[in-house]
Amino acid sequence: EFVSHCREVLRTGTGTRRTVKCLRPGGEEQFFDQQVHPVRDAAGRCTGLMGIGLDVTERVRAEQLLRRSEEGLKLMIAHSTEPMLLVNEDGVIEGASAVGVMQLGFAETEVVGRNAEQFLDWSSKLDIVFRLRDFRQYAPRPARATLRIRTGDGAWCWMDVTASFVNFGQKPEKFLVKFERIDLEGSSEAIPPGDREQIW
Repeated sequence: EFVSHCREVLRTGTGTRRTVKCLRPGGEEQFFDQQVHPVRDAAGRCTGLMGIGLDVTERVRAEQLLRRSEEGLKLMIAHSTEPMLLVNEDGVIEGASAVGVMQLGFAETEVVGRNAEQFLDWSSKLDIVFRLRDFRQYAPRPARATLRIRTGDGAWCWMDVTASFVNFGQKPEKFLVKFERIDLEGSSEAIPPGDREQIW
């Protein structure tokens, strides 16, 4: 990869930066954050290369381990017998259990990749905004609330929702959200945010 990177800079005449993999004599992988730029003569012709490489092997291995861990978590959630979602700090749903999407009345492709706010009514969105600071303040203790959620058929239902940190103290934050459909009398109207149950 080191050689191909240099050849690309020579061919295009444009300096670039990328992470490249090299194999040590014993076959061990080593990674470098490599910057390569062309050296030009007075006429502007590329006559050579100038570059620098920083060993980032530990960082790359940590990122690989984190990706494998996240993939394992998503797989565990997907096959869980409980309705649950994996939500990142931006509110985007990254994973969902088959039971969960079935309870919501959507296909998995209609849930994963979308922002959770798209499934909430206005009062539930407002409630979450007010509660999020407290959630982080009391973390890693889970938070519980009753929220009004839109299902796949366009109807609204009430869900008992429990959220907990997956990786408290790390970035980006991720949350495991478990939920269960409940029946509330008069559920056609939203419960005011202040009347919702919130347990820390």
